[in-house]
Amino acid sequence: MDAKDAHRDDGKLLDRKEACDRVAEVVREAIAKIEGVAEEKASQVKKARLALDLCDRELDDKKRELTDLQVRGSFNTVHGA
Repeated sequence: MDAKDAHRDDGKLLDRKEACDRVAEVVREAIAKIEGVAEEKASQVKKARLALDLCDRELDDKKRELTDLQVRGSFNTVHGA
């Protein structure tokens, strides 16, 4: 192998290394974006759970109010009010 062939092989190696470096950079960027989306989705799930818990508490309060009204209605019916 003469100097010209050695130089050509070095160029191919550099091109391959540059290509691999670029692929690695793109993969890192994609992973960062995916992680950002995952964090955003986790935050949305947390907010949704909090909202659901609030709705559950409100529903329980309304059930208690209804039961209280039903008990009062029954009491008033029995006692002639």
